[in-house]
This record gives sequence, C-alpha cells and structure tokens, in this order.
Amino acid sequence: ENGILRRDEEWVDEFGNSEGFLTALLVEDTAAPRVVANTFIGNDTGIRTDFGATPIIEGNTLIGNVFGVSLNGNSNPDLGGGVGASQGGNTLGCNQNTDVINFTFNAILARNNTWDHVPPTIDADLFGSGNGIDIANIYGGNQGSVDATGATQQTTCFNLAVVTAGSGSGSIGVAPSGIGSGPNGSTYFTAGTAVTLTAFPSSGSVFSEFSGGCLSTTTTCTLAITGNTVVTATFNNSPPTIASVQATPPVQDATF
Repeated sequence: ENGILRRDEEWVDEFGNSEGFLTALLVEDTAAPRVVANTFIGNDTGIRTDFGATPIIEGNTLIGNVFGVSLNGNSNPDLGGGVGASQGGNTLGCNQNTDVINFTFNAILARNNTWDHVPPTIDADLFGSGNGIDIANIYGGNQGSVDATGATQQTTCFNLAVVTAGSGSGSIGVAPSGIGSGPNGSTYFTAGTAVTLTAFPSSGSVFSEFSGGCLSTTTTCTLAITGNTVVTATFNNSPPTIASVQATPPVQDATF
C-alpha cells in the first residue's frame, strides 16, 4: 500500500524530560493499515493521520499522551463502525489535552470505544476549555464531527504533582512511575493506585517533611490516588556543624 507508516522523533517536554515520541505512529498519504491492539503511552501524540490516510484503528490503548489521536488533512480513519469494519474497542483516556482531535472536515466514526466520560465530552476550543476533554471537533457541525455511539467508561485517572520547597534542595522518587505526563510536570495514575514517594536530599540539605496530599516527616510517604493531588516536599539547608573543643586542664601538683 502507498503511504507512510512510521514513528517520529523523540519528544522532550517543557521541563526537558524525555516523553516518548513526538508522534508515536504517523499514517499519511493513502496508507490504510490495520492498527490493532497496540499501546501508546507517554507521547506528545499517540496516532496521527494525515492527507488521505484511511487506517483501521481497533483495540488500541491510548492513555497518558498529550493528544491520543490527531486527525488531520483529508484523512478518514475508521475508529469503529466505519467502512474498514473496525470493531472499535480502543481505550482513549487520561490524555492531557484531548483524546481525539478532529482537524478534518470529515464525519469520523469512532463507535464502541472506551472514554473518560460517558457520553464523551465534546468541545471545539482545543487550547482553551478543551484541555482534558474526550473529543475536540475543531470545525464543528456535521463536518469535522466524531460519532462516539456505544461509548463505555474507563477507569478514572488523576494527576499527581510533587513540588519542592524550603531553603535546601533534593529530588523525589515516585513509584510506580505512572501512565503518562499530566499538566505542569504532573503524572497520571489510575484511580486507587498506591504511590510511594521517596525523598533524596542533596548534599548540604536535609529533608523536613511531606505535606499537602501526603503527610510524613520521614523520607518516604505512601498515598492512594483518589483525585488530582499536589504534594509538597520540603528540604532545608543542613544546620552548621559546631566543632567540639575540649580544654586541656592546667598542670598542677606535678613532680618533675
């Protein structure tokens, strides 16, 4: 088949962290592959279709990306119920901005998939109120629409942000690592996940406490993710070391 099916370059987020691929899977020109049972996590865009591409997208997991599926140009993928006979079954959720964004003028079929919300939330304002929505129909109306008939709801995801404070410095280990990047350096986790934070003070600093969504004065703290959570880890400068000086007693009553 003509067209291009490829992975793109590595994506680095605004904090300089490697976050998978700028586009994990690009399908363009007149390519019409079956994209079945793949997992796309932690990328800028999971799947991007462009020009006249008509891929059949079925049974994939797209979570923890900035954009789950981005539809561009005159592409017309089948995400469920279309002419390509896709059965749907894609999991589209916990993507930072939008799960499916439609930049085409086509009416896209995306039936029988799993979303964050039922019915899926729909917006036309990608960079305003569109953050965290299920579907962005940029052109609106029947053109540029997404048909999400038969939607089911997936396990809810929340983001965890860990910030540092205090006069000292250090780093925080997070285990498990989560399923993808959220806004402002946060990390997405599925609801109910038990997360352990471990503080590592830098040289010349001491750890003071965890506060906010997790409370501890030791270097470890465990919390269950039940909502969007912010935890503050406080590091302070190490107190100065005071040298101990022992005075020498005077010599007296000695015989030489």
